[in-house]
Amino acid sequence: MPGQFIPGVEKGVRESLRRGFLSGNPMVYVKVALVDGKYHPVDSSAQAFEVAASLGMHRRAEQDRARRGGFADLSARRAQRKAQCAQFGLGLALARTGDPRGAAEHLALAAAMRPDLRHYTDALRQVRATLRARGEVRPDEQ
Repeated sequence: MPGQFIPGVEKGVRESLRRGFLSGNPMVYVKVALVDGKYHPVDSSAQAFEVAASLGMHRRAEQDRARRGGFADLSARRAQRKAQCAQFGLGLALARTGDPRGAAEHLALAAAMRPDLRHYTDALRQVRATLRARGEVRPDEQ
């Protein structure tokens, strides 16, 4: 491959790394090696090699994601994270607006999804204490 196309390849790789692949965040600490390349004396251009390098980077990122669990697994985890954050946020909002029963439902869901997050379980404990103090706790909730 003629050396005149190497800057196009480098530009495509750098631009792909700057844009990121999944979250839109730049990728850092990545080593890329140009091993082989074909060209056509009439149809080849630096711009074509830039696009090809970018597509190659995206293809490689997809292969790595597939090897580590794929888009479906990542999308499911992201959706679950959003759901538990939404449950927690709604629970806090309801608790602050004076609806501890509604807050307890949402905070219980959030705490069940992420029992390792102590602030979720602490918030649920506080709301349940409020319900007990008001005498609004059903026997199955104690």
